[in-house]
Amino acid sequence: MIRKAFAIIFFGLLLLTPVTSAEPSDENEYSEALLTSLNPSIQNALAGYYGKPILYTEPKILMIEWLHKGHLSFNVTLQVKTFVGLNNSRSGKETMPITVTHDSQFVQKFHHEDQK
Repeated sequence: MIRKAFAIIFFGLLLLTPVTSAEPSDENEYSEALLTSLNPSIQNALAGYYGKPILYTEPKILMIEWLHKGHLSFNVTLQVKTFVGLNNSRSGKETMPITVTHDSQFVQKFHHEDQK
């Protein structure tokens, strides 16, 4: 519940952030904050697919789009690379669109691609 509240506050602040500021902002910081708030949904989707918790690396936001202009609802498409074990043997590349609203996160699809 706290993470959902964080996501709501984050998106609200993101929308209210002035275009000009005293200090330049780093877009990477916003991406990291968003990925952190989406981590529970990512972990649940991976555990659902693999049947157990699994580690991932290289999270990347591919696209963010409004579901309804003016409302706090978005589709966030992201991609992670999964691995197993201490030797970091690759399992795959996972792509998932996540619907984010003011009170929930929902993984719409889960696409697995084997790593070579």
